[in-house]
Amino acid sequence: MSDRLYLVDTNILLTNPDCITSFAPHDVVIPEIVIEELEEFKSNNDSLGFASREVARRLDDWRQQGTLREGVTTEAGNQVFVTTLGHSDKSYLNFHQFRDDNDAVLLEAMVQIKEGSEFEHDQYTLVTKDTLLRLRADSVGVPVENYQNDRTSRSIFDPLPQWGVSQEFIDQLHDYDHNRVPRDKFDAFRSYN
Repeated sequence: MSDRLYLVDTNILLTNPDCITSFAPHDVVIPEIVIEELEEFKSNNDSLGFASREVARRLDDWRQQGTLREGVTTEAGNQVFVTTLGHSDKSYLNFHQFRDDNDAVLLEAMVQIKEGSEFEHDQYTLVTKDTLLRLRADSVGVPVENYQNDRTSRSIFDPLPQWGVSQEFIDQLHDYDHNRVPRDKFDAFRSYN
Protein backbone atom coordinates (compact mmCIF):
# COMPACT_ATOMS: atom_id res chain seq x y z
CA MET A 1 0.00 0.00 0.00
CA SER A 2 1.33 3.44 -0.92
CA ASP A 3 1.34 6.48 1.33
CA ARG A 4 -0.87 8.49 -1.04
CA LEU A 5 -4.42 7.90 -2.25
CA TYR A 6 -5.92 9.71 -5.23
CA LEU A 7 -9.68 10.01 -5.63
CA VAL A 8 -10.38 10.47 -9.35
CA ASP A 9 -13.27 12.36 -10.87
CA THR A 10 -15.18 10.98 -13.85
CA ASN A 11 -13.62 13.50 -16.23
CA ILE A 12 -10.17 12.04 -15.54
CA LEU A 13 -11.30 8.56 -16.55
CA LEU A 14 -13.04 9.90 -19.65
CA THR A 15 -9.93 11.87 -20.61
CA ASN A 16 -7.58 8.94 -20.14
CA PRO A 17 -9.09 5.48 -19.56
CA ASP A 18 -5.61 4.17 -18.66
CA CYS A 19 -4.99 6.83 -16.02
CA ILE A 20 -5.39 4.50 -13.03
CA THR A 21 -2.05 2.84 -13.68
CA SER A 22 -0.40 6.20 -14.43
CA PHE A 23 -0.86 7.13 -10.75
CA ALA A 24 1.43 4.27 -9.70
CA PRO A 25 3.00 3.82 -7.22
CA HIS A 26 0.10 5.66 -5.55
CA ASP A 27 -3.30 4.08 -5.02
CA VAL A 28 -6.56 5.20 -6.64
CA VAL A 29 -10.09 5.23 -5.25
CA ILE A 30 -13.15 5.55 -7.47
CA PRO A 31 -16.36 6.53 -5.69
CA GLU A 32 -19.52 4.76 -6.79
CA ILE A 33 -20.93 8.07 -8.06
CA VAL A 34 -18.16 8.07 -10.69
CA ILE A 35 -19.25 4.60 -11.82
CA GLU A 36 -22.81 5.97 -12.13
CA GLU A 37 -21.57 8.87 -14.25
CA LEU A 38 -19.58 6.49 -16.49
CA GLU A 39 -22.81 4.53 -16.98
CA GLU A 40 -24.38 7.61 -18.55
CA PHE A 41 -21.72 7.67 -21.30
CA LYS A 42 -21.28 3.98 -22.11
CA SER A 43 -23.80 3.83 -24.96
CA ASN A 44 -22.41 6.90 -26.74
CA ASN A 45 -20.77 6.27 -30.10
CA ASP A 46 -18.01 8.80 -29.52
CA SER A 47 -14.76 9.07 -27.59
CA LEU A 48 -16.60 9.47 -24.27
CA GLY A 49 -18.53 6.25 -24.89
CA PHE A 50 -15.35 4.43 -25.85
CA ALA A 51 -13.54 5.72 -22.75
CA SER A 52 -16.45 4.76 -20.49
CA ARG A 53 -16.55 1.21 -21.87
CA GLU A 54 -12.75 0.90 -21.66
CA VAL A 55 -12.72 1.94 -17.98
CA ALA A 56 -15.54 -0.54 -17.28
CA ARG A 57 -13.57 -3.34 -18.97
CA ARG A 58 -10.40 -2.52 -17.04
CA LEU A 59 -12.24 -2.41 -13.72
CA ASP A 60 -14.01 -5.67 -14.51
CA ASP A 61 -10.67 -7.31 -15.37
CA TRP A 62 -9.23 -6.18 -12.04
CA ARG A 63 -12.40 -7.32 -10.26
CA GLN A 64 -11.60 -10.87 -11.39
CA GLN A 65 -8.54 -10.73 -9.10
CA GLY A 66 -10.52 -9.82 -5.99
CA THR A 67 -12.99 -7.34 -4.64
CA LEU A 68 -12.52 -3.73 -5.69
CA ARG A 69 -14.02 -2.66 -2.37
CA GLU A 70 -10.96 -4.08 -0.59
CA GLY A 71 -8.57 -3.01 -3.34
CA VAL A 72 -6.96 -4.87 -6.20
CA THR A 73 -3.36 -4.50 -7.33
CA THR A 74 -2.97 -3.31 -10.94
CA GLU A 75 -0.25 -4.40 -13.35
CA ALA A 76 1.57 -1.15 -12.48
CA GLY A 77 1.73 -2.15 -8.81
CA ASN A 78 -0.70 0.36 -7.33
CA GLN A 79 -4.07 -0.54 -5.87
CA VAL A 80 -7.47 0.50 -7.16
CA PHE A 81 -10.55 0.70 -4.93
CA VAL A 82 -14.22 1.31 -5.69
CA THR A 83 -16.17 2.66 -2.73
CA THR A 84 -19.65 3.86 -1.85
CA LEU A 85 -18.27 6.68 0.30
CA GLY A 86 -20.00 9.99 -0.25
CA HIS A 87 -23.44 8.41 0.02
CA SER A 88 -24.21 8.64 3.70
CA ASP A 89 -26.66 10.16 6.13
CA LYS A 90 -23.68 11.38 8.14
CA SER A 91 -22.45 14.53 6.43
CA TYR A 92 -19.21 16.23 7.33
CA LEU A 93 -19.82 19.17 5.00
CA ASN A 94 -23.56 19.85 5.44
CA PHE A 95 -24.14 19.16 1.78
CA HIS A 96 -27.45 17.39 2.43
CA GLN A 97 -29.22 20.13 0.50
CA PHE A 98 -27.11 19.14 -2.54
CA ARG A 99 -28.05 15.44 -2.69
CA ASP A 100 -28.35 15.57 -6.49
CA ASP A 101 -25.00 17.33 -6.89
CA ASN A 102 -22.39 14.72 -7.85
CA ASP A 103 -19.54 17.11 -7.09
CA ALA A 104 -20.84 17.46 -3.52
CA VAL A 105 -20.87 13.65 -3.27
CA LEU A 106 -17.21 13.56 -4.37
CA LEU A 107 -16.26 16.20 -1.81
CA GLU A 108 -18.16 14.32 0.88
CA ALA A 109 -16.35 11.12 -0.10
CA MET A 110 -12.98 12.87 0.24
CA VAL A 111 -13.83 14.13 3.71
CA GLN A 112 -15.13 10.69 4.73
CA ILE A 113 -11.90 9.12 3.51
CA LYS A 114 -9.82 11.65 5.41
CA GLU A 115 -11.88 11.40 8.61
CA GLY A 116 -12.60 7.68 8.48
CA SER A 117 -10.42 4.64 9.00
CA GLU A 118 -11.27 2.69 5.85
CA PHE A 119 -8.02 3.77 4.14
CA GLU A 120 -4.66 3.94 5.88
CA HIS A 121 -2.85 6.35 3.57
CA ASP A 122 -0.99 9.42 4.82
CA GLN A 123 -2.17 11.75 2.06
CA TYR A 124 -5.48 12.02 0.21
CA THR A 125 -5.98 14.08 -2.94
CA LEU A 126 -8.95 14.68 -5.23
CA VAL A 127 -7.92 14.84 -8.89
CA THR A 128 -10.25 16.56 -11.36
CA LYS A 129 -10.17 18.60 -14.54
CA ASP A 130 -13.23 20.51 -13.30
CA THR A 131 -11.99 23.97 -12.33
CA LEU A 132 -15.10 24.82 -10.31
CA LEU A 133 -14.88 21.56 -8.38
CA ARG A 134 -11.23 22.35 -7.57
CA LEU A 135 -12.36 25.73 -6.25
CA ARG A 136 -15.13 24.14 -4.16
CA ALA A 137 -12.69 21.53 -2.82
CA ASP A 138 -10.23 24.20 -1.84
CA SER A 139 -12.96 26.17 -0.08
CA VAL A 140 -13.78 23.22 2.21
CA GLY A 141 -10.16 22.21 2.82
CA VAL A 142 -10.03 19.17 0.52
CA PRO A 143 -6.61 18.69 -1.11
CA VAL A 144 -7.14 18.87 -4.87
CA GLU A 145 -5.04 18.75 -8.04
CA ASN A 146 -5.59 19.23 -11.75
CA TYR A 147 -4.89 16.17 -13.89
CA GLN A 148 -1.70 16.80 -15.86
CA ASN A 149 -1.00 13.55 -17.75
CA ASP A 150 -3.28 14.53 -20.62
CA ARG A 151 -1.07 17.44 -21.60
CA THR A 152 1.09 17.27 -24.67
CA SER A 153 4.73 18.20 -24.45
CA ARG A 154 4.31 20.66 -27.31
CA SER A 155 2.49 23.94 -26.89
CA ILE A 156 0.41 25.50 -29.65
CA PHE A 157 2.74 28.47 -29.29
CA ASP A 158 5.88 26.46 -30.04
CA PRO A 159 7.27 27.23 -33.47
CA LEU A 160 6.56 24.71 -36.20
CA PRO A 161 9.49 22.86 -37.72
CA GLN A 162 11.03 24.65 -40.66
CA TRP A 163 13.01 23.33 -43.59
CA GLY A 164 15.47 25.30 -45.63
CA VAL A 165 14.92 25.09 -49.38
CA SER A 166 17.06 26.81 -51.98
CA GLN A 167 15.65 29.34 -54.42
CA GLU A 168 16.87 27.05 -57.22
CA PHE A 169 14.63 24.26 -55.95
CA ILE A 170 11.62 26.62 -55.75
CA ASP A 171 12.27 27.79 -59.30
CA GLN A 172 12.40 24.16 -60.49
CA LEU A 173 9.03 23.44 -58.89
CA HIS A 174 7.51 26.47 -60.63
CA ASP A 175 8.71 25.12 -63.98
CA TYR A 176 6.52 22.01 -63.63
CA ASP A 177 2.79 21.62 -63.80
CA HIS A 178 1.77 21.52 -60.10
CA ASN A 179 -0.32 18.43 -60.67
CA ARG A 180 2.56 16.48 -62.19
CA VAL A 181 5.76 17.17 -60.28
CA PRO A 182 8.18 14.31 -61.00
CA ARG A 183 8.88 12.05 -58.05
CA ASP A 184 12.62 12.72 -58.25
CA LYS A 185 11.90 16.38 -57.41
CA PHE A 186 10.31 15.27 -54.14
CA ASP A 187 13.41 13.19 -53.46
CA ALA A 188 15.46 16.32 -54.11
CA PHE A 189 13.33 18.14 -51.55
CA ARG A 190 14.14 15.51 -48.95
CA SER A 191 17.84 16.11 -49.52
CA TYR A 192 17.41 19.75 -48.46
CA ASN A 193 16.08 18.76 -45.01
